[in-house]
Amino acid sequence: MVTEIRRFVSSPRSRKVFAAMGIVVVMLVPFFLLYFSHRTVPYVDLMPGDVAPDIVLSSIKNELLYLRPDSSKGLALLFFTTSCPHCKLELVHFEALCRRYASDVDFVAVSLSDRDKTEEFLAQRAFSFAICLDVEKKARESYGVPVVPTIFFIDPRSNIQYRSAGVKSIEAHEQAIKQLIEGVALKR
Repeated sequence: MVTEIRRFVSSPRSRKVFAAMGIVVVMLVPFFLLYFSHRTVPYVDLMPGDVAPDIVLSSIKNELLYLRPDSSKGLALLFFTTSCPHCKLELVHFEALCRRYASDVDFVAVSLSDRDKTEEFLAQRAFSFAICLDVEKKARESYGVPVVPTIFFIDPRSNIQYRSAGVKSIEAHEQAIKQLIEGVALKR
């Protein structure tokens, strides 16, 4: 039996098979390293009904912003990156919602990109909501944001009322924000 294995291993055909397997393994290792290196955010999975974490971030204007709702207003958070095409669409939706509902809800966008990329991105656009930087990914990890864009609507008691990952219609967001405002009005 041992001699048969030695004969198989030393045959030209088996050498080709082992060489091909080695090439496949060498080619797959970088793929797996790249794939798993991007999965560094622990998935907390905060959902409606959960309490939102208290986070302090620096705004793009170097001011400290507390990501918690005011006692009389709700809070809308949008996590985005500057390179994400879907995020650009959600930022437009977020701006439209902010213009309509800023008297009842505070709007804050959280950039997961670095300061330079965020400033360059914002130089081409004007938004009426606050923009924070989450370079260290504290907010992303605390909220469990696995993909961008992700939106949270939070009531004044810090309860998450709505969560949306990926692109949704502005109508879906508007319906959720109206429910948030109605809930805030009922609790006053």
